[in-house]
Amino acid sequence: MADWLKHIVWLDFAVFGLFTILSWRDGARGASLVFIFFIGLGIFLLLFLGPLEMNDKFIRHTVPLGCWQMDWDEVEKIEVAPKEGGDMVLHGKDKRMAIPGTTLWSGKEKERMIEFFNAEVKKREIKTERTKRAAFQMSKNTKTRL
Repeated sequence: MADWLKHIVWLDFAVFGLFTILSWRDGARGASLVFIFFIGLGIFLLLFLGPLEMNDKFIRHTVPLGCWQMDWDEVEKIEVAPKEGGDMVLHGKDKRMAIPGTTLWSGKEKERMIEFFNAEVKKREIKTERTKRAAFQMSKNTKTRL
């Protein structure tokens, strides 16, 4: 997860946690539920974003809920969300692996990783298409461990 995103998530917990407590104490239960929704979004980000690793053999996405991996040889097509740097879904025979888009990639190797990813796609002649549904698909048959 990008460092800036971690800071936003912790700020989300602090601000909306405080708002939830204060509105609950004032009797505004409806407002508390709205604030709890935003805390839930922060929890979602913590649980579903994590390090992305890749080499010439595989792509691996590890998050607190598990590890998903797909070999490059299995990737037949890639769907990319329409937004620049949007989420991606790697498709193979009866497999699908959703990974965050390049805007959420971070670290000192980010640019090299993007170049490597694009080079592998080009070298392997993997078909890429932009679709709106790429942002909403879940991984399937690629989980390797909890």
